[in-house]
Amino acid sequence: MSTLVLIRGLTGTGKSTLLDHVVDKDDLNMEKLEIDEIKTKKYGTTTKCCPQVDFPEAGREARRLLEKGFDVVVAEAFCSRSHIDYFLSGAKMSVSDPELLIVRLECSIETAMQRKKGQLDPQTIRQQYARSFENIEGEMVVDSEKCRTEQITDVVARRIIHIECTRHEARKNRNSTYYH
Repeated sequence: MSTLVLIRGLTGTGKSTLLDHVVDKDDLNMEKLEIDEIKTKKYGTTTKCCPQVDFPEAGREARRLLEKGFDVVVAEAFCSRSHIDYFLSGAKMSVSDPELLIVRLECSIETAMQRKKGQLDPQTIRQQYARSFENIEGEMVVDSEKCRTEQITDVVARRIIHIECTRHEARKNRNSTYYH
């Protein structure tokens, strides 16, 4: 099984930027899955979404890529645990799976406003930042104001490689025969 990376966070935290950097990392075999593309095809916009339908559909697409041997990286707000669970149900995974890496990006509302200036209405950003954000046990939380994207990408790459090495060791141990 390959590795699934979920990048989550509010508007302006750098999800799409990190997604592109992770996909472009030379030593990784990553495919990106754009949930916004699914929303745009269905609704003509990225702002409309039916999480109970759209996230499992995206999860099934992630599962298809994983079964082809790709590591998959996905970026979406995923503010609530239920939204992550909808996605993972389609991917036939759970938050406790060792092949899953969840990265949550954070930044201040002021930074988000600056990053999205001219792209989004400030009121939309304020509404998003007023929502509560559920923590997920084991996720990697990164302040994107304090770390450069390249630094975050390197940490994510090391975690993916660690997951793959651990999986390879477990497989090797399962397939070994010991003689006394």
